[in-house]
Amino acid sequence: MGKHDAEIAHLKSQIKILIQAMSKMSSGGQRLSSVRQKLSQIKGSISDTSWRGQRRNKFTQKYQRILSSLSSNISHNHNNISTVQSKISELQAEIARLEADNND
Repeated sequence: MGKHDAEIAHLKSQIKILIQAMSKMSSGGQRLSSVRQKLSQIKGSISDTSWRGQRRNKFTQKYQRILSSLSSNISHNHNNISTVQSKISELQAEIARLEADNND
């Protein structure tokens, strides 16, 4: 038994948790992208000529706020996934270092 086995096991369990979290974030990001696409389809199916004045302006403002919020959430989701991927890489490098130290 190596001197770092317990630490390696702990790091591997952390990686497993991070991979599960990343999978959930990825699924969530796909759902957000789907909502954004459906929102664009809705906007495209509405004729601008049937909306006039204040009703059209209010709809456009709400639509833009929702679209902006979705885009922001999608961006944050991608950033979070990248952060988790980086952390996984760091932990894998630490495991490799500890395993090499075990073999010495």
